[in-house]
Amino acid sequence: MQAVPIIQVDAFTATAFGGVACAVVLDADGLDDETMSTLSDELGVSATVFAMDPEDQTVAEVGARSFVGREEVPLFGHLAVALTHALLTKGRLARGDGHIQRLGIETNHGVVEMDVTHSGGDMPLLSVTQPPPDFFEAQDPAEIATVFGLELSDLRDDAPVQTVNTVIPHLMVPVVSEDALRRARVRLDAYAELHRFGGFVGAHLFALGGATDSGDVFSRHFGAPPNAFEHSFNGSASGGLAAYLWHHGLIPHARFSVEQGHWLGRPGEAWVEVQGEPEAIRGVRVAGRAVQVMEGLMLVPDTGDGDDG
Repeated sequence: MQAVPIIQVDAFTATAFGGVACAVVLDADGLDDETMSTLSDELGVSATVFAMDPEDQTVAEVGARSFVGREEVPLFGHLAVALTHALLTKGRLARGDGHIQRLGIETNHGVVEMDVTHSGGDMPLLSVTQPPPDFFEAQDPAEIATVFGLELSDLRDDAPVQTVNTVIPHLMVPVVSEDALRRARVRLDAYAELHRFGGFVGAHLFALGGATDSGDVFSRHFGAPPNAFEHSFNGSASGGLAAYLWHHGLIPHARFSVEQGHWLGRPGEAWVEVQGEPEAIRGVRVAGRAVQVMEGLMLVPDTGDGDDG
């Protein structure tokens, strides 16, 4: 058996038990695919990232593989934030001399670059820049309103229901008020049918105005069928939302705060900054903080161990 160090980090929050709970497994070089898959499933948090030595140390300081349950997935934004925070907290990433330092994370999908902004406190701002968005064909707002148990009048009439992809395609659903956002309920059969042909992964409903005085936008995010679980925070969707708002002229400033998860008891926040003009967006910077809430060791069989009995 080998003892594997594990840290639980809440990403996109400055408060413990807010944002998204992530597991970070350090020193994962000796773990095979099956062990990583099993360990991720056993931990049972939103997602797990395994840190290891990069194959190319000229472009990255750390390598990473990511899992949701038993399925390997790309390095989502909350996992990149959680991993960077864990490396800083455990002294695996030396603090740079400047105000901003950059971390390269090598993944199976390429190198993800994280910026670490030190503001003089103990909790740096961790950010990743998402690529330029793709905007897809608008959906029928009446149909979408029905899927989420709303009336057509609950949806804004000055912006489309539209899938936006910066990292992962998500359906953006603009509602007129916090009250409409609160009343939204997923009709699972209708949502499954919409999802089947819709070309999106999750549905992101939002209203202008934050859940708190510091927020500019408040969102709810529903995952894929069959369960359509509501997410406490979704970084990729927040980047897509920022591009959508800027592109459609719904917000006056390119940098603003998005909030999510407050009604689930896990308040989360990210600062987003859209780069470029509304018709020529070059990328979206998504930044957040993180908090370590737990660490320990898990005993796992050495790779190659079997049942001798």
